[in-house]
Amino acid sequence: DKETIATGAAAAAKGGFTSIACMPNTDPVNDNRGLTEYILSEAKKKAVVNIFPIASITKGQRGKELTDMADLVDAGAVAFSDDGQSVESSQIMRRALEYSKPLNTLIIEHCEDKNLSSEGVMHEGYYSYLFGLSGIPASSEEIMVARDTILAQEAEANIHIAHLSVKGAVDIVRNAKKKKIKVTAEVTPHHLLLTDS
Repeated sequence: DKETIATGAAAAAKGGFTSIACMPNTDPVNDNRGLTEYILSEAKKKAVVNIFPIASITKGQRGKELTDMADLVDAGAVAFSDDGQSVESSQIMRRALEYSKPLNTLIIEHCEDKNLSSEGVMHEGYYSYLFGLSGIPASSEEIMVARDTILAQEAEANIHIAHLSVKGAVDIVRNAKKKKIKVTAEVTPHHLLLTDS
């Protein structure tokens, strides 16, 4: 069964949540005013918790062309993310951060250099070698976290780095915070518990 706004909201309420943010990695992708307004309309009719839509940074989450961020904020989007995918183009990410500042909104970034992670299925290290599985090097995440914090600093914009999974990325965020860069980050439970350390 596919999750709907009503079933997702009900599950959140059962888990004790009063408010949730819905990510844009849906079918269709939340990358336009009409879909953002639809989410809010359905939430008002069917949801038992508050729902805050997060819109896609790029059209179709393809990383090629920015969405109309001002229009999406006007429609009710509270933040922007290409959830589960990095914005590979530094120029597009820079523009997204520049646009986000006057809109007083947040960019949420999944940091992964696909050129390095390619066919990787787990963290590169002892266990990936032991099991003969393609590993993802820590540098895949670290490079993008460094890039995005530098771009956020240049734009004086807010950025949230989603689901950090390597120590080097945590160090980069820590150093960025010392420089007063407007960066936040989080780690998921499985990235803390299901590690090879």
